Amino acid sequence: MKFDEKITQIITWLVAGAPPPGTFENFVSVFSERLLAAGVPISSVALYKYNIHPIFPAEGVIWTKKKGGWQIPVSNDMVQSEAFQRGPQAKTILMQRMLRFRFDDEEDDSGDLTLKGYRDAGYTDLICLPLFNIDGSVSRCVFLATKTEKGFDDDIVMQLRRLQAPVARVCEHFGDRSDMTVSLTTYLGQDIGRKVMDGKIQRGDGETISAVILFVDLVSYTAMSNSRSGTEVLKVLNAFYEIIDAAVVANYGEILKFIGDGALIIFPVVDDLTALEAAAQNALNAVARSRTGVEKHHSDTPIEFRASLHIGEIFYGNVGSQNRLDFTAIGPAVNLASRLLDHAVKLNAKTVCSHEFHTITGDVTDAGIKCDLKGFDQAVPVFILE
Repeated sequence: MKFDEKITQIITWLVAGAPPPGTFENFVSVFSERLLAAGVPISSVALYKYNIHPIFPAEGVIWTKKKGGWQIPVSNDMVQSEAFQRGPQAKTILMQRMLRFRFDDEEDDSGDLTLKGYRDAGYTDLICLPLFNIDGSVSRCVFLATKTEKGFDDDIVMQLRRLQAPVARVCEHFGDRSDMTVSLTTYLGQDIGRKVMDGKIQRGDGETISAVILFVDLVSYTAMSNSRSGTEVLKVLNAFYEIIDAAVVANYGEILKFIGDGALIIFPVVDDLTALEAAAQNALNAVARSRTGVEKHHSDTPIEFRASLHIGEIFYGNVGSQNRLDFTAIGPAVNLASRLLDHAVKLNAKTVCSHEFHTITGDVTDAGIKCDLKGFDQAVPVFILE
């Protein structure tokens, strides 16, 4: 079979979606191995792409004959650095044209560490191809490198250019799905993000589940927001949310939503007493870890927060209008947990809980403090935990 026919086979495979389905890292490895099997003197393939990600807005997946494939996440600080912006990855994407670097005896890498790395590793030729999205924009590029003495000949370069568009389509698919997953997880949480990805977006879609409910909010937020700049307030809120999120995730809970200066958090449980006890303890651990976190946080504005805990059944699903939905938790149990947090201020308490929660975790002979809560006909026992 002629060389160009082998490349055509790879193109057909790419157009078909590069089956079988797998991870992006696996795709890069299989693609590289197919190039090698077709007779391309390839020694390294690297795919670089910009992501929608709050921490790692770019990444690279690199394959070499010796090591196989691996992923390299790129941080915000690195992406914004002058070294990255002047590097061949960013240049290829920005200039939207092929770049080529031949590593001969003259060392002229313009001080770029990426190019120096290729040279030092023994590569002789590097082709950098921009990968165009369907709308004509470029957010990805592919690097193809060889260690053959004379580099890539003209025919091989032409055949590699034939692969440019088909590779772009596959990478766009992986990129779009990855960006969508990260966006949904970032704004909705991992579990809700997964539900939306699975198509559970009809109004009324949801389920009734048992859960430990935790509400938290900042102390003296109104006074702070009235006396500080918006930038300073956001800085405090972000620090607080970062502490809460780390504590909740570490204890198997999920933040359903941030509400102004507070958050609604759930710890779902099955109908099992041991599981219920574990979820309640996880919620307490999350509060304790958050308290430790705010104590260790050093800033001009000290962070303090209140918390309320309850256990009950909630409706966990989509509510809203036909055009604007919110995935949230509603029901009497959520209402009670919210009112408990409001009442913590009157009790001068840091953490309060309901009778149902206290029954699972505390001394059941304690009657608590009978309190009149808005929206509840009868007085409700409230327990001060701290």
